[in-house]
Amino acid sequence: MKRITVFGLATLTAASLLAAESSPNDAITNATAKLAQQANYSWKTTTAFGNFNGEDRDVDRTTTVEIKDVGTTKIDVPEAAKKKLSAAAPEAAKEGSKS
Repeated sequence: MKRITVFGLATLTAASLLAAESSPNDAITNATAKLAQQANYSWKTTTAFGNFNGEDRDVDRTTTVEIKDVGTTKIDVPEAAKKKLSAAAPEAAKEGSKS
């Protein structure tokens, strides 16, 4: 009887762990999709430091990230780098065709 009870409890525990594991993945996916639609996002951090001179110290900080000018990044590549990159490109193509 003890074996059946232990097996039943183990089965219930495993099933609940599997069910619990799927929820955070969905929550993360949904939160990521929601953030992707926004122009900015922020979060608040509170850090509790140890006791200094008989007083506890808490530091609160809010960080805000602003997303703007998506797709407008431009890079100026120096001529010397362009030459090195163009010289390396044919070699990379050769190595890719070997495999």
